[in-house]
Amino acid sequence: MTVVKFKKLLDLAILPIKEKVEEPQFHDDSSRWIKSRRVKGVCWPYRMAKELGWTVVSPIDIEIHPVKEIQTILDKPEDFARLKQMMPMEDWAHKKDTLIGITPAGWYKVHEYKYKGLFYPMFMPNGEGTFEWRQGWSVEVPDNHLLLFQPIETQDGRFITYPGMLTGPSIPRVQEKLGIPIAFEPLKVCRIRRGEPIAKLFILPKSVISLRSEIMPMD
Repeated sequence: MTVVKFKKLLDLAILPIKEKVEEPQFHDDSSRWIKSRRVKGVCWPYRMAKELGWTVVSPIDIEIHPVKEIQTILDKPEDFARLKQMMPMEDWAHKKDTLIGITPAGWYKVHEYKYKGLFYPMFMPNGEGTFEWRQGWSVEVPDNHLLLFQPIETQDGRFITYPGMLTGPSIPRVQEKLGIPIAFEPLKVCRIRRGEPIAKLFILPKSVISLRSEIMPMD
């Protein structure tokens, strides 16, 4: 049996949830005309798809804000001082050789959590208004499997969770400090509640990467 192991790194973390679609209950015996039977819960393709994988939920209550940003590459330290005067951003983050200025920043910078005696940020600016949102848990999968993150089924325009795939050595590497990250972008000022679904996680055999399509001629 193939086993996937989840582990909490923070006490507030919520491990991914295996969804179970309940059989719908009908309470319309007394209705003359309205008897709805074609509902999603009785459609087996829908149920099987919903129950495949795990649902990732928010570990915290948080008010999110869309951000403005500037990206640059600077060679001289004095240029950074001048740039900060011209562009009074609330936060500056390095991503490889790129410097990213972000505002507003207080809503995510306040979320720092202790892991092994040190405090680390839960949100890391990643460019174009997106963030790496560390979930506070880790996952261990067999070597011949990969991780695939997908957006949740319902999108109400408040935020976007972007697709992402991790394989091989990248899986333990990205989980250092505060655990697995998902790619996330706030679109509206709103509140996400602890336990609210934010993404879907699939763990699949690596062989899916090598699948190829073939176009067959019409008869």
